[in-house]
Order: sequence, then structure tokens, then C-alpha cells
Amino acid sequence: MQNALNIVNKLIQSHDSWELNPLFSSWLRQDKKSLSKAMCIICNTTLATELSSINRHLKSKKHVTNSLSVTKSSSIEQSFNPKITLLSENVKNAEIKLTTFIAEHNISFNSMDHFSDLIKNCFPDSEIAKNINLKRTKTTAIIKNVIGKCHKEYLIDCLKDAKFSILTDESTDISCIKQACVEVRYFNKDVGKIVNHFFELSSVFGPNDYNKAFEGATGKNLYNSLIKGFTDNNIPSENVIGFGSDGRNSMMFSNNSVASRMIHNFPGITIWTCICHSLHLCASEAGKSLPKRCEDLARSVFSFFSMSSKRSAQFVQFQEFCSTPIHKLLHPSQTRWLSLQLVVHSSNVVITQLHDKMIVTYKDILLSYMNQNYINTINVKDIDPNKSDHFLPKSQMYFGIKVLQELQKPLIFKNNALLDDFYSRTQNFLKITCLQIKKKYNFSDPVIPAIKLMDPRTALSSETRNEYNSLFHLMNLLPRITSGNEQLMQAVDSEWRTLPYLPHSNADCERIFSKINLIKVKTRNRLNTDTIQGCLFASVEIKMNTSNCVDFQPTKKMINSMTSKNLYEKENKECIEDEFDFESD
Repeated sequence: MQNALNIVNKLIQSHDSWELNPLFSSWLRQDKKSLSKAMCIICNTTLATELSSINRHLKSKKHVTNSLSVTKSSSIEQSFNPKITLLSENVKNAEIKLTTFIAEHNISFNSMDHFSDLIKNCFPDSEIAKNINLKRTKTTAIIKNVIGKCHKEYLIDCLKDAKFSILTDESTDISCIKQACVEVRYFNKDVGKIVNHFFELSSVFGPNDYNKAFEGATGKNLYNSLIKGFTDNNIPSENVIGFGSDGRNSMMFSNNSVASRMIHNFPGITIWTCICHSLHLCASEAGKSLPKRCEDLARSVFSFFSMSSKRSAQFVQFQEFCSTPIHKLLHPSQTRWLSLQLVVHSSNVVITQLHDKMIVTYKDILLSYMNQNYINTINVKDIDPNKSDHFLPKSQMYFGIKVLQELQKPLIFKNNALLDDFYSRTQNFLKITCLQIKKKYNFSDPVIPAIKLMDPRTALSSETRNEYNSLFHLMNLLPRITSGNEQLMQAVDSEWRTLPYLPHSNADCERIFSKINLIKVKTRNRLNTDTIQGCLFASVEIKMNTSNCVDFQPTKKMINSMTSKNLYEKENKECIEDEFDFESD
């Protein structure tokens, strides 16, 4: 009996020593079921009371790992009342800036699995670097749910308070997904000018949407995909004043197209066919009258040299031998106007000069093969490019100085058959070009000439003021701009301020698709539409207020959005692993 009492006293004393020993006091407790056992509350494990047994458990891998987890975890009170320190805010700022670097330069998200660890290794003395935890999943979440989401919300707020036009185009990406790009053109008060901003990238139909896929990219499906983003975000329909796209039937046909639905649902809206696409079609149709072997030769020459370093080197050697400047062979673009991107991809306002430019270009081509008296004495919309009795004699047609110099060479000048064939083909080329321009461009449209009044140079001209003393006619042609508000109409008419909101081209949509082709490449072909859209929004956000990712400063809203709840939405958790594992070895 006395021995049993001694054992119990020893156990009690050992329990007291646990509570006093700082190595054991935080995790070791007496087992409620037995005085001869101890309990690790971190590992939920029963231990023998011997000191050697307790020390072995203290040093075990399981206990060490669980202890670290407990140390990093926060209490319930801390979870509900998080304390944002200056360090944590700097860490979030750094993570957002690193993400913008990835988005701006189209770097693989997989690289972030090593990049954040590399930063910690390179800067061991930096507290910010030590606390950066940025892998591919979090990087993608920041792009989509922080930068992209904040920019989209900003854009939506702008559109709720501004008149704007919609520009759209669709394309099929590298993974055969049909996507529609939507841009908006509006006056941005923060920037102080008219801007084109990317609004949305949406799938016309998903891989599991069999009914839409069977129907295809019809006017109905394209319209529903286009308008959904505006209705879902409660953007007022009365703010939409214009719509621009290419001239395909599903977009611009008079019946059952996107344009016909826009006219029906947005009375008074102005519809514009992309002038760049239209002129490309004119050139393509006219090009059919010329020998195809000329274009085939240009393409064949490029193909012959492009895939052989030996031939390219020999071509350079030949140019040096002939003492000619070294030229690089360029690939002829299938879309002719894309070859002149510096001309058509201008973000400047050109719609105020469009009508005059088109008249000058149209007449310039007509004067190359038709009588000057006929062209200058008749209204431009009534000119018939096919009227042969006003054609110039073939020898008087004008093709430019270089062509005239070539025609004077003896081998060509003395070959009458060759000259007759040349004159016939070029005359036919010019005639078809003018017929197509007249077909594609409406010279009778009353809106286009009236918009030139919005050109500052025209508006400030005293001659224009004498001819046009009010914008009343223009506001009647574009009723959605003022919505019939007489007070607003009077204010606009009084100030006569610039109003170039209407789209002349959807070339900016083509630029978006060029960016998508840089983002979604063969090694990243599993990127989904939401991620691509986030990258595009991040790119716009960077360029809006700064020149690059180095100068970019995250907003307070972005930093406050860096929470687990906002970053990792429940609906995305199931597809996270599949979504980001897109690179092949």
C-alpha cells in the first residue's frame, strides 16, 4: 500500500514539473483516463510518463510539423479582427506588382512556383521577401479576382455615367474556342479624353453547349453573348449610342443579325461597319482582276527563304555582292490592311475627317481612268465608275511616276500586246475598286458629313460658323446622345464641344486578338477565358495610368481585396489544378 502511494506521489510531482517546464507546459497534459499516461494536445497522442519518452516525442517529425502549424495559425479573435500591419500591406503590394509583371510580359504562371522562392533566396535580409507567398494558383487568382475585378468594376462605374459605343469582333483561338471580344469607346473623365477600353472576352458557345454549337455563330448567339455583359452589370441601355463591327452577314445584315437586333432594341443607335475591313474587301475584290501569279510569287519567295538559314545567308551575300541595301523578306499578310497597321491602328480620333478622306481617295482613283470634267461636275454619290463613255484613252491613264518610267523602257514601250494587256487589266482593277468602294461606303449617309463639325479645326473656323450655326441637325441625327433632353441639347449646342464617341473601325478588337495570341500559346493552351480576360484587364490597368509594371502602384481597393475569401472563390476550387497545369515539358 505504501509503495502505491509513493508511485502516485511521484506521478503528481512529474505532472507539476510539466507545468513548470517551458518545453512541456504548452503542449503536455495529464491523460484523463490514466494517471500513468500523458497526453500531447498538439498531436492528440498518448505518451508514457518517462522523461525519455516525452523527449523522444518532442523531437519527432510529427510533433515538430504540428507545432509549426499551431504557431502559424491565428486565434478566432484574430481571424475576426485581423490587424493589418505595415509589413503585411507592403507584402500584398509586392505580390500585386509581381503579378502585373507576369501579366504585362506574358510569362508562364508555372514560373511563379520557383520565382517567389528565388526572391527569398536572393534577399534573405528582406522581411518583405521572406513573407511573399506567391505560387501559380495565387498569381492567377490575383490577376482574375484582384486586378482584373477591380478594373472591371471601375469600367462599369464609368459606363453607368457616360455615353459609349460598342465595338466587337470574334475569333477562334489556338484551342478552337470561339471567343467574342467587346470593347467600349467613351469619354473617360479621369484621363480627360475619348478612350477605347477592353470590356469583355466571352465564349460564343462552350464545348458542352451543343445547341449553340450546332447553330454556330449566328446573329442571335452573337447578340446574346455581346449584350449579356452589359445587362448583368446593370449598365443603362440608354447610354449605348453606337455599334461598330466588321461587315459579315451575321453582324451587319439587314435581317436576323447583331445590327438588326441593336436597331430594334436601341432605337436611334448609329451602326458603323469597320472602314478598315471594308477597304480590305474592296482591295481583295479588285485584286482578282490582276494575274494571281504576282501575289503567288511574293508568297513563294518568302516561303523559299524563310525556312532555310543557308538560303537566307546566300541572299544576304548576293545583296552585298550587288552593293544593294540589305533587305529582310516580309511575309505578305492575308489581310491587307493589317500590313498597314501604323495607318489603321491609330487610337486618335479620325472619324471627323473620315468622309472628306473617303471622297478624296475615291475621286483620286476615279481620276486615274475617267474624265476630269465628269468627276468634278457631278455629285460624288451619283458618279458611275462603270460608265465607259467617260473613260480616258488608255495611254492617258495615270499610274504614278514609277510606273510611267517603267512603261518608257524600250522592251516594254515597243511591245504593243504587252501594253494593251497591262492597260486593260489596270483599268479593270481601278474600275472594280471604285465600284466596291461605292458599294461598301455610303456617300449618302447624312451623319458622316455632319460629324466633321466636331473636328476642333472645323469648329473654330469662321467659315464653318457662317455655314453651320447650330448642332441641332447633328443632334437630331444622333438622338441617343442627348436622349431628347432640351436643356442638355442647349448646353451642348452652346459649348459646341468635341463629341467623337462613334466608332469608325473595330481595329482595336483585332489588337486584342493579337494580345490573346501572345498570351495563349501552344505551351499555355489550357488557359481558360476568365484567366485570359484577367490578363487583358491587368494590361489595360497598367497602361492606363503608368507606362509599365515598374511604375504601377496598386490601389487601396486592390490591397484590401487580397483576402482568401476574395482570391479563391468556391466555384473555382474544383478546376484550380486542371486550369493552371497548362505547360508541357
